[in-house]
Amino acid sequence: MSGAAYTRTARVLHWSVAALVLGLLVIGTAMVHVDLDVVTTVALYQAHKSLGLIVLVLMCARLAWRWRHAPPRVSDEIGLVRRRIAAIVHVTTYGLLFALPVSGWLSASAAPIVLPFFLFGIVEVPPLLALADLPLDERISVFARIALTHRVLAWSLASLVILHVAGALWPARHRHVVLARMWPRRPA
Repeated sequence: MSGAAYTRTARVLHWSVAALVLGLLVIGTAMVHVDLDVVTTVALYQAHKSLGLIVLVLMCARLAWRWRHAPPRVSDEIGLVRRRIAAIVHVTTYGLLFALPVSGWLSASAAPIVLPFFLFGIVEVPPLLALADLPLDERISVFARIALTHRVLAWSLASLVILHVAGALWPARHRHVVLARMWPRRPA
């Protein structure tokens, strides 16, 4: 017997965040590790910040939805240890999906070079905690610590995403049970 599926809203939120996170990981890697011209790099940073804020908004919506709608029961075909590991990965991933946008916003707010941030070039987003008002030497130190934290959280999230996908696809005999819960279109 397979477990029940998540609601359509939960699935849309899940896959929207998944697509955005994949984009953020690609953009974040490119803007830090690829030698690009200044205009392209600034554009990537702006896109990264905008997408990160959208993830934060969607995660707030996911949490609100989850608060009002309990997840479907997991099939008994899935063992207790695997269910517990999945729960830990799920909660940790949620935590990272909140911590990453906030740490990114804090990092941008403390950056030594203060660039105004416009959400998709339209709405100005203010810095957090008046970090831009710190003396430059303090701001550089704070920025370095927050930026390192953001990178560690990003790599942690990438690792958990791999674990999450592996858990959904393995073992093959449970794949249909697990995927049917969250797949965009339920298999017939």
